[in-house]
Amino acid sequence: MLVLANKRKEPSAPQALEPLSESWRVAAELVVMANAAAVEHNATVGGIGQEKMTLTAQVWRFVLNDMKSDLDAYGVKKKSLGAAIPNLQQQIKSAD
Repeated sequence: MLVLANKRKEPSAPQALEPLSESWRVAAELVVMANAAAVEHNATVGGIGQEKMTLTAQVWRFVLNDMKSDLDAYGVKKKSLGAAIPNLQQQIKSAD
């Protein structure tokens, strides 16, 4: 822009233009990087259903691992209570 302004002020003075090859190279690299980012984003969005299923499975695995001791304790208690019920029913029948 400065070169054009100088040329308007002094039309007869020679002005040297900068080569555009470097600017074009930088612009081309930016376009390539933007295209790569778009492809990566499209791949992620395209597989959103699979990603959602994977995340859900990971969350459940974490929850189950985190609650394993509680679930084991519940199972033991349920089994012992289940075994006690017939004995209590028998005692009730005997008491009648």
